[in-house]
Amino acid sequence: MKRLYGVILAGFAMVLWSSCTKEILVTPLPAPQNLQISGSTNNGVGIILTWDHVADAYSYNVYYYDSLLGNTVSTQFTVDSLIGLFTVAAVDQDGNEGDRAQPVSNFAVTGSGTLYERSDTQSGHNTAFYWTSDGMGQDVPLGDSTYWPIIDLYIDDFTAGTVVPTLIHFVSPTYDRFDPQGLGFNADTTWLGGPQLQPSDWFPSPITLQEFIPDDDPANPANGINPGEYYFAEVPINGAVHYVMIKVTNVSSDGKVDFAYWFQPIPGFRGLKAQ
Repeated sequence: MKRLYGVILAGFAMVLWSSCTKEILVTPLPAPQNLQISGSTNNGVGIILTWDHVADAYSYNVYYYDSLLGNTVSTQFTVDSLIGLFTVAAVDQDGNEGDRAQPVSNFAVTGSGTLYERSDTQSGHNTAFYWTSDGMGQDVPLGDSTYWPIIDLYIDDFTAGTVVPTLIHFVSPTYDRFDPQGLGFNADTTWLGGPQLQPSDWFPSPITLQEFIPDDDPANPANGINPGEYYFAEVPINGAVHYVMIKVTNVSSDGKVDFAYWFQPIPGFRGLKAQ
């Protein structure tokens, strides 16, 4: 009887030990929702990431691609001098990381456009251009006053009624003194500068470019735009400033100018690198 009792106790102990050593399964925390870039900071080279709180989260890991940028107990995180994909994951009090949020990016949006010198009156030859806040560009007729409040740039050789391709410049509609027809554009804070022969991942600050348009002398508009040159623009949309890089790809003898652009949809952020 004593021997049987001992066997029962030993069996009970084995069951107890086995149950205590079983791995406890942990349910991963869900991915944070509404991860977004809520603004820019640090003179336009930083972004602010925000997301919704996750129940039972002790902290959050923030990633640049798969590289850990840092850990925070807040639902906000500032990233400086990086352009790419960002994500975040909640971490519980035991250090277990949950699912990652859908990544967000601060890449520039790319596109292209075609403009004609402002003396060109042929139907369909639009002579002005504007951007929307998502980076979509649109060419429009310069002579249509409906578009004057939103036009960001046009091209002009400053010679009335003729087209001189070697004298064509990009022009901001802000400066009425470059507007011989007196179109009287509404107030706009568009700034355009260039050229330089190399692209940049960042809008220049401080501005050190040698040629500023429209600060050229319209009475002597030498050194017009040329293929391969890059220009940089500040574009005001709905009270916020967006940054754009423009590359001239072609200047035709009939005054047609083709260009590519890199537009940053995050207001105030100067990153111009595309994906």
